[in-house]
Amino acid sequence: MIQYKTHPAANSFPMMDKDRYNDLLMDIKTNGQLEPITICEDMILDGRNRYKACVELGVEPVIKVFNGNPWAYSWSLNGQRRDLDAEQRYLIWTECNKHSKEWSEQQLLIQEEANRKRSESQIGISKNDISERNGTNCASTFQHKTRELKAILSNTNKGAVQRGDKLLKERPDLAKQVMMGEIKSSDAHNIIKQEKNEIYHSKESEKKSIVDKDTPIPILYNCDILSSPIEDNSIDVIITDPPYPKEFLDCWDKLAQFAAAKLKDGGVLVAMSGQSYLPEVYKRMTIDGLNYYWTCCISTPGASANMRQKRLNSNWKPLLFYVKGNYTRTFLNTDIFVSEYKDTNSSQLYHKWGQSYPLTKSIVEKFTYANDVVCDPFAGGGTTLLASMELKRKVIGIEIDNTNYKTILDRIGDANDYTS
Repeated sequence: MIQYKTHPAANSFPMMDKDRYNDLLMDIKTNGQLEPITICEDMILDGRNRYKACVELGVEPVIKVFNGNPWAYSWSLNGQRRDLDAEQRYLIWTECNKHSKEWSEQQLLIQEEANRKRSESQIGISKNDISERNGTNCASTFQHKTRELKAILSNTNKGAVQRGDKLLKERPDLAKQVMMGEIKSSDAHNIIKQEKNEIYHSKESEKKSIVDKDTPIPILYNCDILSSPIEDNSIDVIITDPPYPKEFLDCWDKLAQFAAAKLKDGGVLVAMSGQSYLPEVYKRMTIDGLNYYWTCCISTPGASANMRQKRLNSNWKPLLFYVKGNYTRTFLNTDIFVSEYKDTNSSQLYHKWGQSYPLTKSIVEKFTYANDVVCDPFAGGGTTLLASMELKRKVIGIEIDNTNYKTILDRIGDANDYTS
């Protein structure tokens, strides 16, 4: 018997439950396989349960070959399954359409709606429009229309779309479990709610457990990275996470200049980076006085980034490692760090791009010594500063955004506060 793997499009849908599978098994045993198994790209596109039953019964399966779009086919065939609830159906539709031509066409419709609403907001909305929309603002109207369009395309409802998008954003690992029928959607949202409550109640205890009488008082600057009065050759280690989007690429120019000037001889720069513009990042970091050393890996299990323009999902990101002069510090026994999704999600309560606290702490532990001067020139929500303080490092933080700066002050408590 030919052995077949299952197509990823088929794996977007849950398998039969035990009772239904046993009924199918008995039916094939009694009547034979009446419906062929569909094969696409030498993988099972439809009929996983029939194939499993045939293998179990020792029956040679009857197959047929499909040569079209497997994702559109799988959705068309299984999207209306009665055992799927609305939110589960929407999550499966989202997964299928990421891989099909129909997804691009539907995204164009959504984008057209977005552009129309943006145009309205720029030119102003008339009183009649406001009256017709019951006083809702343009942003909420856009959200309403987008959800409505997605609901039509996925044959669900706006509530399922809203809850599904929220789940995909906050806990894609739970969204996957809902898709596969491993947990109910209501249970997934209850898990998120419980985690947020636990994080909220732990904020003060976090501060108390990390900051004690022996913790060096951090120095904070509310200014641009190149405007801080930090002395040259005064920092042991820079650990930071500059923003990744293209419009912030100039941050890497500033970071390179800052590191070359402020690091001590033999000092280290460790910076997280996205992958989309990595060649440009390397180019901007290539300056006199700063030497490339290594690119480490931050593994992100459970938090796959959909790189649609590259037609792949990414489960890691680079951690760039530079040295001023020669590297003479401790031997690193690994170049792989792990960022758990739950921990990253917790840190994003403080900043939308916040990183996992345990991840950040492990990086500080690997690259620094006790009493080192550690600086984060893109401090964001203060996670690097807090982790460094817990490990009794001397901390300097720079954050240009005033709102983020106030968040850091609130999070870490007493500090030498400098604004400019």
